[in-house]
Amino acid sequence: MLPIKLDYLTVISELLNSRTVVEAFKLENLFIKPVRPKFGYTYAYQVHEDSLFTSDPIVTVYEGGESQKGTIMFDRSGPLSSVALSLLLRCFGADAFLMSRADFAVDFEAQDFYLDARSYVVNEVDNWSAGGQRGRKPGVREINDCATGNGSTLYVGSGQKYLFRLYEKGKQLKRKDAWNWVRAEVQYRPDGKPAKRNAFKKLAQGDYFSLWCETPFARFSEYFFRQPAERVRAEQPIRDTGLESRAKHFIKQYFGFMQELVGHHAHGDWSELGEIVMHYKKLLQVESPTWQVSEMLERAALEVRCEEELKEESSRGSYNIYYVKYDIGHDPVQQARHHQAQPAGWERLVHISLHTRLSKHGLLTGGFA
Repeated sequence: MLPIKLDYLTVISELLNSRTVVEAFKLENLFIKPVRPKFGYTYAYQVHEDSLFTSDPIVTVYEGGESQKGTIMFDRSGPLSSVALSLLLRCFGADAFLMSRADFAVDFEAQDFYLDARSYVVNEVDNWSAGGQRGRKPGVREINDCATGNGSTLYVGSGQKYLFRLYEKGKQLKRKDAWNWVRAEVQYRPDGKPAKRNAFKKLAQGDYFSLWCETPFARFSEYFFRQPAERVRAEQPIRDTGLESRAKHFIKQYFGFMQELVGHHAHGDWSELGEIVMHYKKLLQVESPTWQVSEMLERAALEVRCEEELKEESSRGSYNIYYVKYDIGHDPVQQARHHQAQPAGWERLVHISLHTRLSKHGLLTGGFA
């Protein structure tokens, strides 16, 4: 039997209340970060392992809203879905939840596997009712990359209750070291409370295969679960998410750009890095109550580029982006210095030019409105 992964998890609880959930997470030494709610809920937060929220969230929790009738939803996609499931079972037990959605995946890695599997699936759907098999024939659609190397995806079903996906994950992730990585995945949304409750109990027991077989795509099992071992993708080691490991990864990935930031804003004085980071964090908080380090660095890079473009067009080339911000932001001291130092009409010219460039890059904040 091939290893089946849980790749998406959404569960609902009608029994838990907000205080119980938060207190349970705090007892697990976890940390809460508010995020923007959706799905008709009025409040949401992510659960993290560290107080700085630099780790990937384990699960996102949604609650509140009249249309949700007092339910609480727990949601997680990707490899951490199984970690989220373990946390929920440890904190609240299997009887507290209904399974709203779960995706189950198996991975393969072999040349032309996508084409072989695609041919098999399409043939099975074409002969859906052969041999007296029951059930309505599902629709089939494909997003074909037309040999561009972006990766193709084959869909079977509507997704309202069941959906099967076959896709070239290695190509879609641009993984040169796993170019032939192909994933077969079943999405299952049980219908009705009894089915949702029974599905979660099987989920809690790790019986992913039984849940896969509750879908119409059980007929694909003969092909996918009997592939030779050499075509099965080897299990990857669990990523180290400890603080030291994440810090090393961060430095390796962003050190060059941090060096550029410090050189540009502080003439190479690394003691100013903290203030530079907080400067961009405050800008992001104006736009949204949540932010990520990667977003901050991307924004900083674009803003530096905007400033350089302005300097190239200025005959003086001597102004600083902070002066422009303070002037437009109505700082009286900076306004006085700025107007004394620049020729008539310069402020308006810079304001328009900077406004246009930041808007083009999606960087405009309330300070430039």
